[in-house]
Amino acid sequence: MADNPITTPLPADLPTDWVYGQTIGPQGTDVGLTQQHGYNYLMQQVNAAQQAATQIGEAFSGLPSLGSDGKIPASQLPAMNYDTAGSAAAVQANLNAHTGNKSNPHGVTAAQVRALPVDPNLTSDTTDLNSLLSPGIYMAVYNTGVNQTPFHTPYGEAQSGYSTVTHYDVIVFGMSTRLSQLCISTFSHNRGYWWRTRHDSGWSAWTKIANLAGNGILPVEQGGTGVPTLAQLAQSLFPTQISSLPDTSYNFAITGPGWSGNGYMSFQALMSQITANGGCRIASGSYVGNGLFGESNPTVLQFPFKPKYVTIPTSVDTSDDGFLELISVYNAAGNPILAVDSVPTGSEYSPGDNRISGPLGYYTCYRYDNNTNTLYFYSEYSGGAGHQKNAAGVTYYWIAIG
Repeated sequence: MADNPITTPLPADLPTDWVYGQTIGPQGTDVGLTQQHGYNYLMQQVNAAQQAATQIGEAFSGLPSLGSDGKIPASQLPAMNYDTAGSAAAVQANLNAHTGNKSNPHGVTAAQVRALPVDPNLTSDTTDLNSLLSPGIYMAVYNTGVNQTPFHTPYGEAQSGYSTVTHYDVIVFGMSTRLSQLCISTFSHNRGYWWRTRHDSGWSAWTKIANLAGNGILPVEQGGTGVPTLAQLAQSLFPTQISSLPDTSYNFAITGPGWSGNGYMSFQALMSQITANGGCRIASGSYVGNGLFGESNPTVLQFPFKPKYVTIPTSVDTSDDGFLELISVYNAAGNPILAVDSVPTGSEYSPGDNRISGPLGYYTCYRYDNNTNTLYFYSEYSGGAGHQKNAAGVTYYWIAIG
């Protein structure tokens, strides 16, 4: 707190109880009054007030004054020795360098963050997988000619004396006497995945989880498809190629790129095969045609998801060719392309199909609304609503697969 510049006492005790006709004297007491009633005391206090005013004026001469900008100039401020110029920027630069340092400057260990440590430096040809008892990620390499059996590798256990070059990635996790090992062989000629556990002091035998083919495709017997493309999967599901459905008991047909014919299968068998190969989403429904057609009166199908394929069995509609038809568009070469994805989205229709028998009717145009999963299509053919799957009073059934 600043010192008071007024050092002269100012008692503020002058009397205020004078009355008319009262006698005053120099001392006050000489006329029977108090000292404060004397005019000598009064003058002393007037002088004290003048001294105090002078002291205040002198104190103001040491105060800083405002500059033209309304601020105290730096020249009138006391020395600011709290921090050297630029040190805050230096501190920020050091902080940025530290937070951007990705080389673990604090030496945090994997155990401290409960992560698996990585050890890529195991000695080649001599690593006994039974000795990997600490949680972590390891690499073990065995060169050609090295018998892997003593090192308890998956191939060494399964094929006694196995001596083909192998590179294993080994993940060990668990704790104490309850450990698990996942072993992955990454070389193209002996790819595979194995699993085993350790209870107390003994390891279980290796169990093969999966064995990739040389092309990196998971075989069917390991739970995969065994083929790299959808067309090849479809061919494996529908091995028989035909030009027409054999009889009314077969109610599903499909075409695809690179496949020149229709495979066929009963719907029940199809569902069984799809389930066995990982499953998919299937929806179905029906509608009754109202006899209208053309761009102003499109046929509208709404689905619970965006399908890859849509088919409308047409045996109930005698106005077209009687085949099951798959929604698709045709490229310039005339090859069918499976395509809900090829149908334009938004408000614009695809150009009219110039084939007599289009995917869902004659000279058909399509558009798809992704927001509502709704397909709109209409026929430019003048032959009537039947060619747009909308003949009056006819019940149509659709199937969507996605």
